Amino acid sequence: MNLQWATDHSADNNFFDIERSTNGTDFSSIGELPSQDNGNTAGVMLYTFTDPNPPKGNDFYRIMEVDKDGQQSWSSIVEVSVGNVATGVHLQNNPVANQVTLVNSGQVLIQRMQVLDLSGKVLIDQAPYSTNSVLQLSTSNLPSGYYLLRVSVPGKTTTINFVKL
Repeated sequence: MNLQWATDHSADNNFFDIERSTNGTDFSSIGELPSQDNGNTAGVMLYTFTDPNPPKGNDFYRIMEVDKDGQQSWSSIVEVSVGNVATGVHLQNNPVANQVTLVNSGQVLIQRMQVLDLSGKVLIDQAPYSTNSVLQLSTSNLPSGYYLLRVSVPGKTTTINFVKL
């Protein structure tokens, strides 16, 4: 499981503690990443962490940011379904411009499509209830950046990372 997140102007950050839970309540550390920001870095910093052994089923992840002074803050919790992904669903293009085009080659019933920011906040929420082989979702109102597309089918959810130009 690859986890990705971004920070903006985090000069005081020391490191990130990546935490996982199988019930959404009890979290434990699965690894740490040092900050890439040396105090002189301006703009967005991108981070990636790979969970080498994600348990099958619904897993919950959050990132604890630890500053140089020891102060801690947590990201929103993101739920990921491992081993039960919506098969046959992928993005036609990535990065995207003004719309996300979801290719549904398995023609499974797409119940919900949500666009989330990297903190887990839902920005767009649609319930197409469609088995069409191609579904489109407008992203024209979103600023450029990194986003998550959460796709729900009966009994399964998958999350796809994408970049909006």
